[in-house]
Amino acid sequence: MNEAIDGKKMYENLIKIGYKSVGVHDDNEVLSKEFSDGIFILFAFKNEECIGTMILSEEQLRAMQNLKQHTMDECNGR
Repeated sequence: MNEAIDGKKMYENLIKIGYKSVGVHDDNEVLSKEFSDGIFILFAFKNEECIGTMILSEEQLRAMQNLKQHTMDECNGR
């Protein structure tokens, strides 16, 4: 029998083991932790439920951040 993972408890446990919030957008919050090999693991939460996970290299994470900034700049006419 499969039981749903309690998203709130999962969130709290991730914070306890060193994950940090990297921001909230449209009620989605992302927790991230960098590991010694330069890999980042991210968990996305919405309404106290985990809605996704990602494993990224530092290069991939920076590329995503640059893309987001570029998109925001275009929307703001910069």
